[in-house]
Amino acid sequence: MDIDDFVLSTTYVGPGETEPDTQPPGRSNGSPSGTLAAGTTSTAVSLSTDEDAACKYATTAGVSYGSMSGSFSATGAMSHSFTASGLVGGNSYSFYVRCQDSSGNANADDFPISFTVDPAGATDAGTGLDATISSDASDLPGSIANLAVRGTTTSSVTLSFTEVSDGAGQPASYEVRYSQPPLSWGSATQVQGTCSAPLAGQSIGATRTCTVEGLSEATSYEFQLVAFRGTFQVNAVFGPLSNVAAGITDSSGAQDAGAADANGAGRDASTCAAGASCSSADGCRHGTTNCATGEAVCENLTNAPNGTSCGAQGTCQEGACSTCPAGESCASIDGCRVGVIDCSQTPAVCGSLTNRPDGFACSGGVCNAGACKPLASADAGNMCGLGTHLDPSSGTCIADTVGADAGPLPSLEAGCSCSAGASAAAPLTLLAGFLAITIRRKRLRR
Repeated sequence: MDIDDFVLSTTYVGPGETEPDTQPPGRSNGSPSGTLAAGTTSTAVSLSTDEDAACKYATTAGVSYGSMSGSFSATGAMSHSFTASGLVGGNSYSFYVRCQDSSGNANADDFPISFTVDPAGATDAGTGLDATISSDASDLPGSIANLAVRGTTTSSVTLSFTEVSDGAGQPASYEVRYSQPPLSWGSATQVQGTCSAPLAGQSIGATRTCTVEGLSEATSYEFQLVAFRGTFQVNAVFGPLSNVAAGITDSSGAQDAGAADANGAGRDASTCAAGASCSSADGCRHGTTNCATGEAVCENLTNAPNGTSCGAQGTCQEGACSTCPAGESCASIDGCRVGVIDCSQTPAVCGSLTNRPDGFACSGGVCNAGACKPLASADAGNMCGLGTHLDPSSGTCIADTVGADAGPLPSLEAGCSCSAGASAAAPLTLLAGFLAITIRRKRLRR
């Protein structure tokens, strides 16, 4: 009997039962793709699944299904779509889709749907918003012009701005994006942290602060936001884009500059000198003063040069004051390599190492090619050479001494097993005797 396509299942299936579903939905037929016609301001984004499912999307890759905020219109069906509005000519758009079936199996990978709008005939310079934008300026949410970086850590940035109206008399909500310079709204990433969208408004005219998290240390970033009303990624109406704020996250060990210190403007906004030089508390980061928030804030910070004096006896290293003795001489553990202390790493290391001269005394021997070798193996490296030897007191090679009566020390001959300074006469005498015996035997044979 032949059996084809035999599959062994380790799951017990009783009478009338089926195996449990453990596979997430398959996705296909993503649309649109390529380049849409010039002047297109909205389009249906759609896909199909191979089973009933609920699909969601994000505008950045790698977002888990449960964290996605955008939803497709159909739930529990095999065809899914939503309308993307506010499209602008010349911009590219990407939606990353994941779906989940009725058994709770969600996709662990993205299904991207990407397209571009033809720039020909575009009249808008391109805000790149991927949701509805009102064309009636009279009811647009307000514009924010004072977005600023207020503080930094190694992995986060604190932003501040003045809240605006949503165009209907209520506090607006906000979406914040970021990227490394230069920032382009259409391709920028939605932030994580307390600034994540939708950031609900609180009070028109109030100073609002929030924190962007999940950033890399010692990295330059730019930030931008937009005010909106309505439901985010569903029927939101957006206002104009804000100004772009820039900042650099701290490096490991760096201190948050916080408010401007005595080296710059004071905390009182009435005496604040906008644009004046300021520095972090340890003096290892320098920037300019911003007075817009009612308190002098040191922004646009850059690291002072490594080696700049700070504190009582410290020097600046990668934007932080350190007491590490950078630049001082140091040596490898065996003493056969020397260099200078490098404080840029944690812990500090002995860097820029070079080898000491061969023959230099080290613990238990002498240096050879940057490594300490026992005295017994010194000759194997030929570090002192013929006619010289190591002087342990100075760690250098010196000429062999000449005996007062015996004359110069004989050199070693190849094959001679005697040590330096010993006579080679005995082996030569034996050789002469052997030759004499050989000659005598030849004469007797004749």
